[in-house]
Amino acid sequence: SLFWMRSLVVALFFVAVLALDPDCSRNITQIIEARGFRAEAHQVQTEDGYILTLFRIPARKQGAPVVLLQHGVLDSSVTWFINGEIDQSLAFILANEGFDVWMGNNRGNRYSKQHITLNPKDEAFWKWTADDMAKYDLPAMFSLIEKETGVQKLLYVGHSQGTQQMFMRLAMELSGRYPTIIGNRLAAFAGLGPVTSVAHLQNEAVKVVIDAHGFELARDLKLWNFMPNSATLAKLFPLACTKIPGVCDGVVEFICGWDKGRMNDSRMEVMAAQEPGGVSIFDLCHWSQMYRAKEWRAFDWGPAENKIRYGQAEAPLYPRGALGKLDTSRVPVALFSGTADVLADETDVALLIKDLPRDVTVVDIQGYAHLDYAWATDANRLIYPQLVHFLHAAHAAAAAPQTR
Repeated sequence: SLFWMRSLVVALFFVAVLALDPDCSRNITQIIEARGFRAEAHQVQTEDGYILTLFRIPARKQGAPVVLLQHGVLDSSVTWFINGEIDQSLAFILANEGFDVWMGNNRGNRYSKQHITLNPKDEAFWKWTADDMAKYDLPAMFSLIEKETGVQKLLYVGHSQGTQQMFMRLAMELSGRYPTIIGNRLAAFAGLGPVTSVAHLQNEAVKVVIDAHGFELARDLKLWNFMPNSATLAKLFPLACTKIPGVCDGVVEFICGWDKGRMNDSRMEVMAAQEPGGVSIFDLCHWSQMYRAKEWRAFDWGPAENKIRYGQAEAPLYPRGALGKLDTSRVPVALFSGTADVLADETDVALLIKDLPRDVTVVDIQGYAHLDYAWATDANRLIYPQLVHFLHAAHAAAAAPQTR
């Protein structure tokens, strides 16, 4: 009968759900604690009223070096331990190396979707881009961490847009357009898949969307929150991944390009449950503008709103030449770039390197795609040993300024 058929379908659904990796239904603190680490959640309010959530794996000893890990576009802090394995996930590796590990969440993702007055259902909540992450989110995160730890010099590791917002902030500070808030608190900066402009973007699927003004169309259709991770999606998408593997592969390949690199396929259902983190459609429209203009420029809101935001009718260029003023003897910089990365393309990375001081450390990783820096199963061999050594050395140097 129809009743028994429906009952069988429901039963099979629950059996399938129960067979999923437990991390699919865990929140961030539960995933961390399941590996034997302590986990904390902290919130901070930005100057323009957004409430950000940061997660922390506190160090076991006092006086530990403090590091902030900042995710990329459409992502969240879960990216730093999505692999699950203690010896493969950067957050756990750093914790075991004695670091006090903080993981930020930019405005608008699933963990930072609050504001003191604005409602996420309204357009006003979503009218921001990476410009605002650089201007407001980074200072708020740094201030919170300093308040909680008492440490004034932080190590910073960014991935993708997590690097872009730091480069934006540093360029504006070094050119005198922003007060020097982050530059004085930064002990080192490591960039994974680093980006400023994306003039030489090689991801063909994304280029098709940009050329068709697809993100602008989504904005006009009032899809302010792009690719949010809803409770329903978090339950259904992992099931789809286990039964139809091509579903998840297609999403990853849209983001990474045809070469999805060395991702841990055994964790795909967890990635599907925990990702994407969501982002403002205006942020993606900003990426579109930069690609089409081949410039590193603030978001163009139109002449009227530009005058309000920037004091001029035209959206200003970022002063990329100011990055050359960065004192790398005080704030060492290391960049990790993949040869198969079609978002942080090698040509754009090379142009970024030209803007920076000559003694910046650059590490090229053969065959690495855009998510591999955090998700690859061999990042613990190809990247993390060098990264950990870089961070330890920078912390030691910052702790002993008299020897510099």
